[in-house]
Amino acid sequence: MARTPIDLILLTGFLGAGKTTLLNGILSRLEGGDHGVLVNDFGPVAVDGGRLRVLPGGEGLEVYEVKDGSIFCSCKSADFVMGLKLFARLKPKQLFVEASGLADPRGMQKILTDNRLDGDFRLSQSIALIDATRTYKLAASLPVIREQIATADVLILNKCDVATDEDLAASQSLAAELNREAELIRTSYAAVDPVLLMKPGRIARAAGLLEECRLPGQGPQALFLESGRLPIESVEEFLSARQEELLRLKGWIREPDGMSWFFNDNSGRMVRESQKPPVGQDEGLVAIVKEGAAEEFAREWRELLAQPLARE
Repeated sequence: MARTPIDLILLTGFLGAGKTTLLNGILSRLEGGDHGVLVNDFGPVAVDGGRLRVLPGGEGLEVYEVKDGSIFCSCKSADFVMGLKLFARLKPKQLFVEASGLADPRGMQKILTDNRLDGDFRLSQSIALIDATRTYKLAASLPVIREQIATADVLILNKCDVATDEDLAASQSLAAELNREAELIRTSYAAVDPVLLMKPGRIARAAGLLEECRLPGQGPQALFLESGRLPIESVEEFLSARQEELLRLKGWIREPDGMSWFFNDNSGRMVRESQKPPVGQDEGLVAIVKEGAAEEFAREWRELLAQPLARE
């Protein structure tokens, strides 16, 4: 009897574009629980997988996490394949793959074919999120953004509620330049009807070679900033002064009185909410910084942790 392949739905988009928000919205609206999620965090500590499990729609969800690099990079693809083989055994109807914001998705089909998983999975849809407020500004210096857009079946232009008319015009121009065939959906808070995203796509568009591994100091870098017990005002002041270096930041900080806060930068606007980290989650912030900024950024954070208030 021929195997029924698992529908693989690939989510791409630059750091902070709204992939996890989109995925949580999809999961909360899908009927039944016959799906799995593979989450790829570029940073050294996984954050998104833990948040999906505790958000509405994530109860009992099977989540596999790959951290510290891109799943399409040649030095991380083995971890990705292990996750795919797990879901090949579990046999969900659908597998959502949330790629790192710095992932070039062109190697997706090659990974399936080279590891004889193309009979287990069908790449049914490739979806790219575009942050309407800043993706177009970063695309010239970060070619991976252009590849994410060019290989997608559906483009979701997100954060339209906070984008200016100029932002929207520039974002739509970029999308049209790189991929006129894809359907373009304008959204706020990544709110999309899942029915629009479940139809078969164009498998051949996500075909190509794996990424080369980045050398130390080459391209954006990921840092893990230990939490300590810092006053929230000190953390906000530190981050506000370094917005030019930050591409993405998310994670938990615990104050001296024990209060926990989840930090999440949203297109350069730092947002925090009172929230305990999931059980087993490392406290601290995952920061993705521009090329060349990592060493000084980490040193200044250590100096902040060494101040008397942080040690109390």
